[in-house]
Amino acid sequence: MSPKVTRVLKVFLDLTAAERTELIAAISKLQQGGTVAQEALKSEISESFRKSQASVNFGPAPGGCPYCGR
Repeated sequence: MSPKVTRVLKVFLDLTAAERTELIAAISKLQQGGTVAQEALKSEISESFRKSQASVNFGPAPGGCPYCGR
């Protein structure tokens, strides 16, 4: 298994049941949609991520990040 897949699965396992359902629905939507749907979802994810970064402290964390391992 690739390191990227391992990291994604680690984060997936840390999600609540509702969050897992939401993620699976988004992945299904992404795979079933055409290029336009994929670009729209990418844009939505990028915007959501950008907004979430506004209040996140990326300072050094003891033991590293639980999601990316850095």
